[in-house]
Amino acid sequence: MSALFEPATLCGIRLRNRIIRSATHEGLADERGAPTPALAALYRRLARGGAGLIITGEAAVMINGRS
Repeated sequence: MSALFEPATLCGIRLRNRIIRSATHEGLADERGAPTPALAALYRRLARGGAGLIITGEAAVMINGRS
């Protein structure tokens, strides 16, 4: 079996495989920048899809940091 599907440890965190989903801008926040049900549903699908690690997308802490 490919090493891609073997477990790994990253900074003390055990991953079930070496598939990592990088941070992206999903464009699924509301007009205030708050997460929406659609964004929660996306992360549920990604988690069920089998990635060993999911790095969440952008989150602005100030209004001028929003994309």
